[in-house]
Amino acid sequence: MTVQTKRYGKKTFTPEQKEQYKQKKETEKEEIHALYKNFLTKKTIKDFVGILAEYRQLHNYSIRNRFLVLAQAEQRHDEKFIGVLNNFRNWKEQNIQVLKGMTAYKVLVPIFAKKKNNENEVILNDQNQPKEYLHFFKLGNVFDISQTSEFENYLRERKEIDEKIMKNAEIDYNTA
Repeated sequence: MTVQTKRYGKKTFTPEQKEQYKQKKETEKEEIHALYKNFLTKKTIKDFVGILAEYRQLHNYSIRNRFLVLAQAEQRHDEKFIGVLNNFRNWKEQNIQVLKGMTAYKVLVPIFAKKKNNENEVILNDQNQPKEYLHFFKLGNVFDISQTSEFENYLRERKEIDEKIMKNAEIDYNTA
């Protein structure tokens, strides 16, 4: 008896391996969701406002993903966490290396699909672009700048900027 396998890229997976991988990913999603729920129950509205103000540089991430990442940082007791996030490929494109052994933060990545009619033809919107709908969410990996080779430079530049701001903020009340 031969086991039927499917080929993806250079690797071949058996149906059992595919099922194990699927279960692993589902378990990972459930753990992240439980961590998120636990994080939310421990916080007050005042805490949320403070968090949103402090981590406003996470502008490309939804509030849910912001809280999800912060919950993971809190769970890891990550004191270096800054909140400047990017995925591995984007750090690499900026010639910044993610340090070896760093564990990624999980975020929910929306996956969109094109709307199709009964004849399986793509439906177009007013701008003649395919209409899309949210199909599902998958888990994505992001790394904080504190997990990269540029962390020290970032801290130094941030300190210089803060010093310049404070220098410019000094007001001569005699002339004001």
